[in-house]
Amino acid sequence: MALRQTPLTLLARALHNTPVAASDAVRRWRSDPARLRLLLEARLPQPLRRVSRPRVDSAGPGAAPEDASSIRRRVEELAAREQTVAAGAQLLRLTPDDPYLALLQARVLRAAGSLTEARDRAHDAARAKGRPARAARHLRDTLSNELELLTPGPLPTTGAPSYTSVVGTPGRILHVVTNSLPLTRAGYTIRTQELVAAQRALGLDAQVVTRLGYPVTVGHLTAGAFDRVGTVPYHRLLPLTPLPAHPVAALRAHATALEGFVRSTRPALLHAATNHLNGRVAHEVARRTGLAFAYEVRGFLEDSWLARHGDQPGAPATDNYLRTREVETWVMHQADLVTTLGDAMRVEIIDRGVNPDRVVVVPNGVDSRFLDSDDDGSVVRARLGIRPDEFTVGLISTFFDHEGIPTLIEAVSLLARDGLPMRLLLVGDGPQRESLERQIASSGVASTALLPGWVPFDEIPSWYAALDVFCVPRIRSRVTELVSPLKPIEAMAMRRPLLASDVGGLREVIEPSGGGLLVAPDDPEAWANALREAHSDEGARRRWGDSGHAWVARHRTWTAVAEIDRAAYERLGAT
Repeated sequence: MALRQTPLTLLARALHNTPVAASDAVRRWRSDPARLRLLLEARLPQPLRRVSRPRVDSAGPGAAPEDASSIRRRVEELAAREQTVAAGAQLLRLTPDDPYLALLQARVLRAAGSLTEARDRAHDAARAKGRPARAARHLRDTLSNELELLTPGPLPTTGAPSYTSVVGTPGRILHVVTNSLPLTRAGYTIRTQELVAAQRALGLDAQVVTRLGYPVTVGHLTAGAFDRVGTVPYHRLLPLTPLPAHPVAALRAHATALEGFVRSTRPALLHAATNHLNGRVAHEVARRTGLAFAYEVRGFLEDSWLARHGDQPGAPATDNYLRTREVETWVMHQADLVTTLGDAMRVEIIDRGVNPDRVVVVPNGVDSRFLDSDDDGSVVRARLGIRPDEFTVGLISTFFDHEGIPTLIEAVSLLARDGLPMRLLLVGDGPQRESLERQIASSGVASTALLPGWVPFDEIPSWYAALDVFCVPRIRSRVTELVSPLKPIEAMAMRRPLLASDVGGLREVIEPSGGGLLVAPDDPEAWANALREAHSDEGARRRWGDSGHAWVARHRTWTAVAEIDRAAYERLGAT
């Protein structure tokens, strides 16, 4: 049981966690102050955040002259947001003798994925004197460690680690993840919760451990060493000592802490989920303890990065992209079992040389609260002021670039101009929120669009039910061609008809289920036509909804998904 959260308990936790919080803040500040500012800003309630992102257009030709400090600040913020093309353009406005020029060039190169070149530029900047040189030395050291971290191979160790075998407890599975509910909510954390809960319902003693320092490192100073969400136990690795300043040393500390936890709990298998940092730590501990190691590929980290840098020339040739791909692939090769979300992802993993016999598809699923829901969405619609006769389309998502939400906004705007207004409901939040709000304001749909932010987890079915059509307007990119998201499965379970971009990760869900219509990605006119068709044909919407629901009920319950994992664990002798 978790400790009762009395004021004294919370104070004790805060004191315990202060070294971790302080060391993490110092490390982030030295590495990239602008990124830390953005991180802190993102944790504020939406009304308290800055109204807009850096205004690059205000600094274009003909604009009033600016002092160098304002330009430097803009470069730092653009680099921190990974808007590297705009950041590079701003760099050209600084004079060649600006004392911060080399440091800022290194920051932009880092954001652009050119880590080796960024390290070398930071090294040049560190030869000078004064404040820029001190910051450059910190950046150079950080980049050197990041490059070492992206070198495939066993985790670098210091001293002589123990290689004493652990006798695992049959059926005890330890999931090694980045973050979790109840403190972080995303598709990643929901999958962990639902998959582990289903495994436990099947009789496995499945447990979860999060990365070293989490959730203190994301602002929860009074976090304890244990949480339970429903039936799922979550363990936290929260040391009394500060976290190491450099990434490789921090990963070694993570492995040491995880090893101690593993030796005390004696799982039969370590099941690490994306990304390679979790995988390398779990692999190292498996080596030291003789336990089986599974790696769950929930996405391809390098392709997610590439999707955010689509306008950047040469992004696929950067060492960040290539080396991340290489180290992720190395972890896959070390695993006794590789699980992943869909057929396209499995093919990609096999194409990287992983033995097909060790690669198993364990897709996303849903639970009974979606499949058995009879919620008609009327309570949510009334709360939002949506009339029963108003046709409402939208999505529930984290607002990332690859989700393609601007395409949906433009499609709704086109229909409004053609005399077919509809309500647009965008539930969620994320890096694109401010730009989406600006697009809505300028496209003529501000009076019909709603962005309520994140909603309580228990209310999610009601928000699906409030939509007449659930939309997944993802852009065409490597990540969307490969990765199948969770939200369309939940929407189909709620009998919501789907309109989804015709990309691989969605095609492998829509085609077998008959749950909706595939639409050309990145094409607002095609999306407007699809929305018009869905609006005019209530019978088609009903057929799509019923077909999708039946398919999910047969193939995509979390119980069925967890059975796949259990069978794979059994083949490894872990049950």
